[in-house]
Amino acid sequence: MAAQTPPAPLRVDVWSELQRPAALMRAAARADRGLVVELSMRRDLAAALAALQRHEIDLAFGNAAALGAPLPQGLSSQLIATDTIAALVSSRGPLAARDHLTPGDLARHGIWWPLAGSSGELQAFVTEYAQSISAPLISAGTNLGLDAYADRVASDPSALTLVVATWPLSHRDDVRVVPLHPAPHYPWYAIWRSASPHPSLARVLRSLPDDRSPHRGYHSSHRPPATVHSSLRAL
Repeated sequence: MAAQTPPAPLRVDVWSELQRPAALMRAAARADRGLVVELSMRRDLAAALAALQRHEIDLAFGNAAALGAPLPQGLSSQLIATDTIAALVSSRGPLAARDHLTPGDLARHGIWWPLAGSSGELQAFVTEYAQSISAPLISAGTNLGLDAYADRVASDPSALTLVVATWPLSHRDDVRVVPLHPAPHYPWYAIWRSASPHPSLARVLRSLPDDRSPHRGYHSSHRPPATVHSSLRAL
């Protein structure tokens, strides 16, 4: 009997291991044993979109609302999830004992967010949020990943930064995640080529959340235009 040719993998950029898209794709693969997936992590939606256009990947995730321009022609998008944002402070700092923080607290204290090493869509989201609540943005330093990020906050009792509320930081006693009221939400979009999609793409997209409901609190005010938004039923 001739060996069967394995199906071509669905090539997906999940942004990074830490982010929501990676967890969603792992869940999709567990639920669908026939799904073959190849993951990449460019940590930059603009780079992932360029790879989509070159047909190097089949699906990308990122904050398409913060690109500052419409998606390139021929790409479709769907808002599939949002992450609740919280404040990260040093356990030795003046805000560590608070049960929550408000935009007024952030405006008085300032937000540390190193622009170096952060993607364009992250920079746009944080900058727009800081401006919307009149909070000073302190951009010194470099984004070297979550561990280095938390180490920097732990070493400075005056530092306050933004993190996803569910990130794995509870094991650390030198920093504290403090909820924000109202909480901003970071949006995640699935983005794919409209023409000639991968055979597995439709069932993966249908397995993802469809998060079109409004959220309380801040959410990037920009949206990809309707011309690039496609119903999953069209695939």
